[in-house]
Amino acid sequence: MKKWHFSTIYFLLFFGTLYSLEKKPWFQDLYEFEFSAYYSYSRYAKVQNAKKQLKKPSNDQSLAFDLGMTIAPTFHGEIEMEFVDTPRQSWGYRTTALQGRWKPLDDILGDPVALTVGGLIREVSSHSLKDVSCPYSSRLNFEFSGAVGKEWSQEASWWMRVFGYLALGLGNRGAPWTRAAFALQGNVEDRHYGQLFLLGNFGFGSKKHVNVNHFFGWGKFAHRSIDIGAGYDYQVYPWGKLTINATYRLYARTFPEHLFSITIGWILPFSYF
Repeated sequence: MKKWHFSTIYFLLFFGTLYSLEKKPWFQDLYEFEFSAYYSYSRYAKVQNAKKQLKKPSNDQSLAFDLGMTIAPTFHGEIEMEFVDTPRQSWGYRTTALQGRWKPLDDILGDPVALTVGGLIREVSSHSLKDVSCPYSSRLNFEFSGAVGKEWSQEASWWMRVFGYLALGLGNRGAPWTRAAFALQGNVEDRHYGQLFLLGNFGFGSKKHVNVNHFFGWGKFAHRSIDIGAGYDYQVYPWGKLTINATYRLYARTFPEHLFSITIGWILPFSYF
């Protein structure tokens, strides 16, 4: 009998696409690499609280590449690069990020919950920071994060899990920000995955009005956003996983509003050990 899984509900208090660095408190297999490639298209017509609106809708594209590895049973490392094309930036480099996470508790091994703590550093090109489509605060962005979750399994496979995530960030200029997540996730026979999610980002700057023509990152703005979305993943043995996600912005304050995006990606695990 098939175990039909529940949808994943991500309360991701985070602006950005779904291919951002990993948040859930479970790692892939020990010494296994995981390479991911994503294409994303997004569109919005206005920036809430802009002093002067965009002359035409912003149609943005991006390519992101991510490589992660479980280096030890309790440590996972990851690197991500992103390239974008927008009305203000022809195809070019946007950002590189490095993330490391430590897992002191693992519910799969008998602990009450899974727990990870970690940090990341993200470098953003100065050209991208002049673009209101770029969601980052400054040239250098630092975050400290934690995630806690619980997984339920039947036989050798999990069928449902829940986790929460919280990140606090600060750039080399501007005010701090916070990101958070809550997720409920399920699985059908390790092949089909479905998702519903809510996204947002909260910056604690003082500026409330955006000049889209003279812009240099979101670090000084009191910005807010909440997005809703849905997605589907399909496992293609042994070649990896196809993932498709779409989002729509429900609420924006001092941020691009009514943004719609769709992301298509491929996730490929591999190992030399």
